[in-house]
Amino acid sequence: MGHDESTGLASVVFVATVRTDVWLDMQALLKDGLESWEASWSGSRPPHPAWAGASARRRDNGMVFDVDTFTGTGLPDALLQLDASPVGATGVLAALFHELDDVVHPLSARAIQVKVYDFGIAVATVEAVARQPVGPRTTSAAESLELTESWSSGIVDRTSLRTWTRSAFRELRDALPREFVGASIWDGARGFWRPGETGDVLWVHRVPVLLVGKGGTRDVLREIAARSGADLETTSVDDRGDHVTFVPGLGTSVVLSETGSARDRSRHLVGVVGLQSAYWAGSRDLGLAVLREANGLAEFRRTKNVRAVRSEAYRIIDLHDRVTLFRALMSEHVAQLPPAELDLWERTSRAWKLEELVRQTEERHSELAGLGDRYLNRVQGDSSIRLNAVVLVLTIVNGIGVMATVIQFSQGSRLAGPSFARVVSIVVASLMLSAIVLVMTTNRGRDALRPETRHGLARREWRERARGRAARPAQAPTTDATAASRATIPPSTDTSSAR
Repeated sequence: MGHDESTGLASVVFVATVRTDVWLDMQALLKDGLESWEASWSGSRPPHPAWAGASARRRDNGMVFDVDTFTGTGLPDALLQLDASPVGATGVLAALFHELDDVVHPLSARAIQVKVYDFGIAVATVEAVARQPVGPRTTSAAESLELTESWSSGIVDRTSLRTWTRSAFRELRDALPREFVGASIWDGARGFWRPGETGDVLWVHRVPVLLVGKGGTRDVLREIAARSGADLETTSVDDRGDHVTFVPGLGTSVVLSETGSARDRSRHLVGVVGLQSAYWAGSRDLGLAVLREANGLAEFRRTKNVRAVRSEAYRIIDLHDRVTLFRALMSEHVAQLPPAELDLWERTSRAWKLEELVRQTEERHSELAGLGDRYLNRVQGDSSIRLNAVVLVLTIVNGIGVMATVIQFSQGSRLAGPSFARVVSIVVASLMLSAIVLVMTTNRGRDALRPETRHGLARREWRERARGRAARPAQAPTTDATAASRATIPPSTDTSSAR
């Protein structure tokens, strides 16, 4: 490499994205700015002794960003956190650390941290450090990365990580106060729509810390670029004489250090990778939930049941609220990142195409909402027609009674047995009344179908809009089938290697 013939592997952090059945009602929690949440965890008897409830990040000096510690303030990225170490570990946890040591040998598992997000996703980070000050020496950075990647599958397949997290999540779910628990988007899901079991690991991202010789960063970067076959998104930090370079990637993100003190610096990249993994998985789940709702909405295309369609419309509204809040919280987390981590977020987001995934989910949901509104309007219109028919029949029946009374009054006697003249008079009068009611009802129905009446627009405004549409080139109309296909068919997105 020109400066140092070997690369030392100082540590590796495995960032595992895990499914959980813990859902939090963020709308309720945010009403009082997390005060009720913080109070429940700060007392002498928190809901669960092993878990910690996160609080809003504040500083006594009032600073929003601290350039010395590179940390931000505001809403915590995750509301629940569990930290575990091999020191004093017993039972399943102690066995888990022994299994992790076997997988990452010659490194040693130092700590496990689990962060639970409000949308049914958790991120478990496993930190493995070198037993020696320098760590295993390899002839190239490529060998270090291959060694790291060979361990990631074993983290899931050869350890009890899933069993331990599944038990921890269930204990947490049972201990949480009911007023904090939210509804799952998977309620009632069957077959293909079931996302999996709590504790299932969706993917594992690797963050190795490589120690390179003084001035050898550029050569190592060229080696990593040649191995990946793609342009690298890098960012560097110089702090107290320590030159650290971060290389965000799809399956592996690398930290390079020339002075040997990069392990603590890796926490910035690990935090960004963990936050982005959680929101990538959450956005993917919301997209699948939209697809499920679109498929279910197709059943109501020909239904006449207003109550069923209205219930489905409420489900779509609830899903819309979830998508909106999800996007807003993600934007808030990004906005409060300190400058160093914000740069890492933007580079990692471009590599993972997170913004495109979120935007596709929003577009698909917009199509679904429009389709649901169209179905509801159609069913309500059909119900109005049936109601008008009933009113028409009742009006005619009442009119016949009125005509009979008028004939009785005109004849100046009680309405005795029917005669031919009396029957003809009643029939003729009833037909005239029916014709008048039909004409009035038909005209009213036509008025209701006019765009300016249905949408409450003034005639002038509607004509101006129509004139503007006539001036534009003709476009194919959007039918219900077209809208349904847009909402139902997921966009072509390669999710196999997005991490």
